[in-house]
Amino acid sequence: MTNTMEQQSVSGKREKTRESYAERISIIDNDSYEVQWDDGDADPMNPRSLPYGRKWLVILVVSVSALYVTSTSSVYTSTFDQITQEFGVSNLVATVGLSLYLISLALGPMFLGPLS
Repeated sequence: MTNTMEQQSVSGKREKTRESYAERISIIDNDSYEVQWDDGDADPMNPRSLPYGRKWLVILVVSVSALYVTSTSSVYTSTFDQITQEFGVSNLVATVGLSLYLISLALGPMFLGPLS
């Protein structure tokens, strides 16, 4: 008898789980946004139908952009000695430019991203 009660308890939990899962899915489905292409992969606006060379060009542009952003901070650090001698400032003041650049690099997309 306890075996039957345990089975009913387990099956009742499964039903509740299924119902709550179905409710969550229906909520997600109502708010979801799906992008579809008119002709599938044959549509010229579909990124999957881009020519092979164009795909590699996009990868190259994104990679060079990432390399450029990281290398600019490295180039600036190599000039600290020249900045301190030329302008007669301490190392702390010389690092302010780098600090402001990195802070704006970190926070800029957060504020400017929604504007695009």
